[in-house]
Amino acid sequence: MRISVIVPAYNEEKFIEKSLSSLVQQTLKPRQIIVVNDGSTDQTLKIVSKFPVTIVSLPVKKKAMIERVPYVLKAGSRLLEDFDYVGILDADTVLEPEYYEKLVRCFQKDENLGIAGGKLNNQPSTGLILGLIPYVYGCNRLYTKECWLQINGGKVMKPVPTWDTYHNILARMLGFKTRRFDYIQSWALRQAGKGKAFNKGYCSYQIGYYWQFLLLRAIKNYSPKMIAGYLKAKFSGEKQYPIKPYVRYLQSCRLKRLLIKSWPEA
Repeated sequence: MRISVIVPAYNEEKFIEKSLSSLVQQTLKPRQIIVVNDGSTDQTLKIVSKFPVTIVSLPVKKKAMIERVPYVLKAGSRLLEDFDYVGILDADTVLEPEYYEKLVRCFQKDENLGIAGGKLNNQPSTGLILGLIPYVYGCNRLYTKECWLQINGGKVMKPVPTWDTYHNILARMLGFKTRRFDYIQSWALRQAGKGKAFNKGYCSYQIGYYWQFLLLRAIKNYSPKMIAGYLKAKFSGEKQYPIKPYVRYLQSCRLKRLLIKSWPEA
């Protein structure tokens, strides 16, 4: 199986050696590892150079994280060779040795599975996107070739803000399943940073969530910072990426969940 993995890296000298070590020690080894050095000013590039990887170095971009990451992934995807699966791995995430071997078995058992990933230890999660759809983390996921090509309209990734959530939902809209398998292990070496709720609110405005939905979500999570982030984006003239089918799909999922009070895993 030909697995290509893209690793975004910006000033990751504390973690990237462990992350790349877990990649090269996989029982099912990636055929191609692309590290995109996003203008790092620390020892990241020096550390990465020790590994058998393809390195792409980008100039420093003064972009917020939400915009920088998809830009970096797009740059890495341009170098993808022939592949059966595409993986995304954060430079501060470590995989168990059998991680990709186990995931590929899951894909082989279910031909409709398009995106899959394992459990991410050291990070809190309900496992759902907004309580609606089984969530596959953006930092440790694997795509089938067919799913990757359909989502992006080709090999090169489209740089859409909140790309990880968007891909989960778009994959399902296209007829693929998305699954997280908690018996397959990975670990986040960096704890979730502060300001996460504010960023979620900011992102919610960018991708066109209704303000009523954001308000209910903030109340449920006791998070006024989420509202602050939404308002900051709205009144600062932030560009929106309204995707009507995407928003309508979310609303449809919400109604179904309210009616049946559950969401099937598959």
